[in-house]
This record gives sequence, C-alpha cells and structure tokens, in this order.
Amino acid sequence: MLAGGVMIAEYTIQPHPTNWNIRDCAQANLSAVAVRVGQEQVLPLVHDQAAPCLGPSAEWSCIRHVSPQEYFNRDSQAYGFQDRDDLAVSSDCKFRKEGDDTDRHYSVLSKRMEAPRVTDGPGFLKVSMPPKLAHALYQWVTKFSHHWTNGSTTGDGVAGYQARRAIPGCYTNAHVSPVSQLNLDAFPEMRRMVVSQLQGVRTWE
Repeated sequence: MLAGGVMIAEYTIQPHPTNWNIRDCAQANLSAVAVRVGQEQVLPLVHDQAAPCLGPSAEWSCIRHVSPQEYFNRDSQAYGFQDRDDLAVSSDCKFRKEGDDTDRHYSVLSKRMEAPRVTDGPGFLKVSMPPKLAHALYQWVTKFSHHWTNGSTTGDGVAGYQARRAIPGCYTNAHVSPVSQLNLDAFPEMRRMVVSQLQGVRTWE
C-alpha cells in the first residue's frame, strides 16, 4: 500500500506453499486511480428512491417493497430454485429445495449484523455507476466479449478468464447453467479503478 492509502495489490495466504511476486511500488502505474469522490459528484448519481416499478420486471430499475404477507403468499413455482435446476446433481445443493430464494447459510443475520451501520435509513441507496467507471468497464469487457458470445468456451488461456465456471455453495443454478468469469485480480489497474471509484462513492461526504 502506498502513502495515501492506495492499494497496489493484496494476497490471501494459501494453506500450501506457493510463490507470489511483490511489485515494485515505484513502478506501479497509478494512472487509473481516481481521486476521492465528493458530494457534487455523487448527488447527480442518486436515483429517486420512491420511483414506481413500471412495466415488465425484467426492465425494472427501482426499489420494490414486499410485505412479509406478500412474500409468504406468493407462488413458489415462480421464484427461486425450480425442478429444472436439478438440485440433486450438486452436493453443494443438498440443503436447497424447490422455491428457495434466500441464502440462510453464508448471508445469515448474525453476519449481516457485523457490518457497521452508518445511517439511520434502510442501509441502501440506489445510485448509477460513476460515468468514468462505466466507460472504463465497458471498454475493458468489450475486449473479452467474444469469449462468451453464443456460449463459447474459448479463452481458457486468457489471463483471468474462466469459461463455464460453476459457483461453489449453490447460491445460483450455475451447476446446471454455468457462467463465464473475468477475474479482476488478473487486471490490477482496472481493479484499482473499481476499488477507488466505489470506495469514493461509499464514503462520500
């Protein structure tokens, strides 16, 4: 970490012997690191939190409040895991059942309560992605989009790209509908931009 709190890299110690190269901070390219985001930059990004949810739900960009009664009375065949997800295929899914749409293992209440509360509101603020970050991500992802177009499995040799990857823990139905992943850890400059921009929005004053 450089003076001023700029993160250059991070590494999680593995249970088995491994090598990891430490970059020379003096040679680090910080051109992608953004400055602290101020109120005048964040406020235009804030959405109308009370905007109604109109049209097909696939096109929604809104906050929909669901009462406990509505949640428990809805059709389980229309939400969550379904028969076609073949839960028996994956050992990770042994604790799931049809209709499940809530994680009660990793995201339990006790873990959520560990996060410090910094507002008196619901804890969520719906905002747009900062334009600078959106533009940079679009350009970055476009370079790799041909790997997953039409379900392509090519690109395994590309640093940071994993084709048709399942997600451990059965948080999604990726065990029967695998997804491709582009790992930010293989792209330190882009990762620094994402971290700095989102940290700026999260801590704006």
